[in-house]
Amino acid sequence: ANETARLVKVLDTLQLEAMLQHTRAGLLLDTVGYRGSILNLQSLEWADSNAAILDAHVLQNKGLQLTMVEPAAAASADNKPAIVFDAAGVSDPFKFRLVHSSGISSELASDGIHKVLVQ
Repeated sequence: ANETARLVKVLDTLQLEAMLQHTRAGLLLDTVGYRGSILNLQSLEWADSNAAILDAHVLQNKGLQLTMVEPAAAASADNKPAIVFDAAGVSDPFKFRLVHSSGISSELASDGIHKVLVQ
């Protein structure tokens, strides 16, 4: 539950960062966890944010795995985020599944406009 709440806060922070900095902000997934990233408008490269909540966060050592359900093919390839918020705070619809090794899971979803819902 704590990890689910943290991920919601990370997504909310990414949305806010995109709007405040008039850029794009996204969530990068990898095999051990996730981190937030901000698009540098000068270089057009994704870079780490100054916000501590967006630093790399490891899930693997906690028995957790985060996967994308929708869009199914979304993977953080070439250091590009799986989910991106634009300067208006809008993203494509998405759904994540956070699964614990005990089998307990939760889903986080958004239509891209409204707040993230936890199921």
